[in-house]
Amino acid sequence: MKKFTFMNKYVWLIILGLASASLAKAQFTVCGTDHYWDQQVAKNPQLEQERIKADAGARAAIYSAAYKTMPTTSELLIPIVFHVISNRNYPVQTTLQDCKDQIQRLNEDYSERNSDTVNVRPLFQGRIGNAHIRFILATKDPNGNPTTGMTRDTSILTYNAGDTVKSVVDWDHNFYLNVWVVYNIDSRSLPKGSTIAGYSVFPWDGVARGKADGIVMDHTWIGYGTDRTLTHEIGHFLGLYHTFQGGCTGGDEIEDTPPVTAASLGKCGTWPQDSSSNTCHNDVPDLPDMLENIMDYSSCKVMFTKQQVQRMRYYLTLNRVSLYYYNTVAGIETPTENSSAALSLFPNPTNESFTLDAAGLAIGKSVHIQCFDMMGRMQFEELVPVGNDGIISKQMNVASLKSGVYKVVLYQDNEMKAVKALIKQ
Repeated sequence: MKKFTFMNKYVWLIILGLASASLAKAQFTVCGTDHYWDQQVAKNPQLEQERIKADAGARAAIYSAAYKTMPTTSELLIPIVFHVISNRNYPVQTTLQDCKDQIQRLNEDYSERNSDTVNVRPLFQGRIGNAHIRFILATKDPNGNPTTGMTRDTSILTYNAGDTVKSVVDWDHNFYLNVWVVYNIDSRSLPKGSTIAGYSVFPWDGVARGKADGIVMDHTWIGYGTDRTLTHEIGHFLGLYHTFQGGCTGGDEIEDTPPVTAASLGKCGTWPQDSSSNTCHNDVPDLPDMLENIMDYSSCKVMFTKQQVQRMRYYLTLNRVSLYYYNTVAGIETPTENSSAALSLFPNPTNESFTLDAAGLAIGKSVHIQCFDMMGRMQFEELVPVGNDGIISKQMNVASLKSGVYKVVLYQDNEMKAVKALIKQ
């Protein structure tokens, strides 16, 4: 297990400065997520303890024997809204077609359908992961009206943008992945010539951040033909760190990504033929840098690993559970077609209790019934044995729950079998 540490931001800025100098006058573009996190921790040091606690929970789950063999093929849908913020002096020309093209790119990258994975070197081919996550443009706004999944607003906050741009427009982060598309992002704390392409809020911080939850993107990096910047930022949104986090002695909480000294800048060369870059030798076996990984900075990043997929799905089904399945607020009307059990809740809505009926379950094995609120917090859990007919029927008392929308999820052997929305009146 690689031990996680955040790289000292001042050391990192020196690295950026050296990289900028080596690239002469070329503009150097970075991800601002780590820098953004450092700023939040400076304001509230307790956040660092929240991160440590969240990672401990993720490790305990993901590296358990049961989780390692858990199927990850059920498709999870995430609705996105692009908030395009422009100004007369700082115009943002992002179009709806750009947003649709970006969705296509995301869906290829998160379902291992991007054709350039064929270039992944043979020693890493077996580590390529398919997240089975699909992104859609939201079809309903928070008031229930039809939407294209893109909004347009005018504000000077699009220039040198930071979190204040999120005050211009914000849709409920429980039901939408908000992506604010701006003229540029405030990069004044970075070395001259460096710019921030985008930054994200981590999932363990997103619930607490509320209206600040989401991703801010420089408009230059929205569209199919751009570098995989939004793919990278959504990786952070779903709990991934940079592969070079902390250098050789640090770690990204992922076992199947080799340690890397620092961001792989300009190292792709004649990749995949050139595989000479190996900046850390403390891993066993000693593997070269995974230039192909989307959570690096290389120009040849094309893949997530299997354990990165497990971590993303863990955080999505824990901290961001309200984004997927029956998200009727944003326009997802039906569950994933890969649900393997039939589930019904009656009456629904309910005041005090309901009957849970499920069929198509594995015979002779108990089923976990879990209920989550829209913030991803578990409200109750019950273990129910399944009979020889693969059916369960259980009376559930929810009188103690507050009024609102909840998710009822069935698991067997750590595999999600079915999910439905429950409305408590």
